[in-house]
Amino acid sequence: MVVAVLRYMSPLISIIIPTYNRVQYVTRAIAAIQEQAFTDWELIVVDDASTDDSRRLIADCAAGDSRLVPLDLPVNAGPGAARNRALDIARGTWIAVIDSDDLFHPRRLERLVGRAE
Repeated sequence: MVVAVLRYMSPLISIIIPTYNRVQYVTRAIAAIQEQAFTDWELIVVDDASTDDSRRLIADCAAGDSRLVPLDLPVNAGPGAARNRALDIARGTWIAVIDSDDLFHPRRLERLVGRAE
């Protein structure tokens, strides 16, 4: 029974998006995840100290979806550091990393999980 409770609380997939000054793309990347047919995920979006409006837009997206976890780095440290920060808190069994200007087909996660399992 404990395993079932833990599985329920943790998403199957943690998706990580590092971003830096990609205000024109990041909300589309977030929307592509939110539109997935497979819904057992968390999305961790790490803003790498952007100087544009990325942080506000990410926070706005997170306000409407509890599966979205926004993180902010205090200084620009690069995409590797942003990914590593997200990995520190990721709870999923599987990890998917996408860039802030990437889009996913609506059934991509479903297909990936099907293949992996």
